[in-house]
Amino acid sequence: MKRLSDIEKEIRDCEITSLKLNWSNQKNIEIKFLKNKSEICLIIEGAQELDLFEDEFESYYISHVKCLIDDENLVWLSLDPYDERIDEIEERDNFKIQFKNYKIKITEK
Repeated sequence: MKRLSDIEKEIRDCEITSLKLNWSNQKNIEIKFLKNKSEICLIIEGAQELDLFEDEFESYYISHVKCLIDDENLVWLSLDPYDERIDEIEERDNFKIQFKNYKIKITEK
């Protein structure tokens, strides 16, 4: 697996402000973050898996993040990784999303 450092760089040290799921058709997810004075919108398209452990995710603040792409071009994102340095998604990672495509939009506030 290879790192997707553009996602990691943008959403590390952010606060989640909203999470919208459109699961009926396209399986899209929109997550908005606040970082400094910018709003970062991560638009996830073609979600394959969404694995949220709310009781283990105790903060809206994202201090660590792990984002990887596999040989089949599927993206794996964990917003609460057990160990950010490991280059694979582990069972111990939390708030995991697997998807096909994404867009990042940044708006200055």
